[in-house]
Amino acid sequence: MREQTEKWIRVARTPETRARIRREAVRERVFGVLVAVAVGLCALMVAASICLAVFQSKLAGRTTWFWATTIGTLLAFALLAMATRLWIAANNRRVDAMYADGRESVGTVVKVVEDDDRDPDTGPYYDITVTAAVAGTVSIRRVTRRAEAPRIGQRLRFRHNTLDPEDLDDVLFVGFVNEDGRGRG
Repeated sequence: MREQTEKWIRVARTPETRARIRREAVRERVFGVLVAVAVGLCALMVAASICLAVFQSKLAGRTTWFWATTIGTLLAFALLAMATRLWIAANNRRVDAMYADGRESVGTVVKVVEDDDRDPDTGPYYDITVTAAVAGTVSIRRVTRRAEAPRIGQRLRFRHNTLDPEDLDDVLFVGFVNEDGRGRG
C-alpha cells in the first residue's frame, strides 16, 4: 500500500491533494493497527473465557469473573467491529483522494472476464477492460473489478490520473452509463 500511495502522491497535481493523500494514508494505517490490536484483544478475551469455563468448578460462586470475561469479550468484539468500519472508511477516503485531481472519462467495455479464484460465499467478480478516447486522439485502456458483469459495448464512467495508454491499474470506477447518457453507480 505504501508504494501505491507514494506513486499517487507523485502523480497528484496540487499540494493540497498530496497532503490529503498522505493524511488519509496515515489514518488508514492507524486504523489498521487498531484492527490488529482489537483482534489480539478478542483472542485474549476468548482464551480467558475458555480458561474460566475449564476452571469454573474451582471458582464456584464467583460470578464476577464470568461477567468480567463476558463483558470484556463483547467489548473487544465491538472494538473490532468499530475499528474495521473506520479502517474501511479510511481506505475509501484514501482512494478518493488519490483520484481527486484525476480526469473523468466515459469508456466502452471491450472485455469481461470472470475471476476463477472466487469465494463461493461472495459470488463472482469480473475483470472489466474498458477503452476510452481522451484528450483528442489518445486512446487509453483500463481494467476494473466489479461484482456485476456488464455487457460488451456497455459504457462506463471512470476516473484516471494519467494518459498512459497501458496503465491498466490507474482507474477508479464511477458508474455505468445508461442509454440516455446518465450514470448509475
